[in-house]
Amino acid sequence: AHYWLGILHERGIGRPVDLSLAEKSYQKALAGGVSGAYYKYAVLLYERSQKAKQKNKAKRWSKKAIELFRAYLKEPSRAKPNEAYSCYYLALLYQSGMGVEKSLRISRYWLERSSELGLGKAMIALYQLLKKNDFDHALHFLKQAALERHDPEGLYELGILFLQGYSSLESNPVLARQYLEASAKKMYRPAIERLTLL
Repeated sequence: AHYWLGILHERGIGRPVDLSLAEKSYQKALAGGVSGAYYKYAVLLYERSQKAKQKNKAKRWSKKAIELFRAYLKEPSRAKPNEAYSCYYLALLYQSGMGVEKSLRISRYWLERSSELGLGKAMIALYQLLKKNDFDHALHFLKQAALERHDPEGLYELGILFLQGYSSLESNPVLARQYLEASAKKMYRPAIERLTLL
């Protein structure tokens, strides 16, 4: 009951949004052994840390979010989509160094793990992380996001890549348009805007 109460408070369903009450509800759910509360509470703290104006609060919330994401990943009953996002959020926290020592190596580890679980956002983040120093490997992740996951941002990035060409990849305006159109069909705004310029 506390888990669902936390969601109601967090989203403002049937009541005003109250993140403090949501946090308390998730804490009670954790005390009651509800493993999904690790994930929900961690995401709540992560999002609060991203919006925090005070660095001390942001660091404290980020540090606690890292603990909760790691605890969730140890839960045998974790849901695969939440597992993928937990890894993704950990990668972002290590990439920014918020609440933890900055480490692109550890960030890459979590992005790769999230990618293995099928999260397109993680594949795109890996592409962006590796593009400059390891383009072929980066392109593999981008193609995986775009062509296997049909991720709109991945399709857009692949379209831009073929539009401009990069490293060993030659420009191909026809293929670029196909990818941009596929992205635009998924209502990805940057693709829609880019197509108006072609």
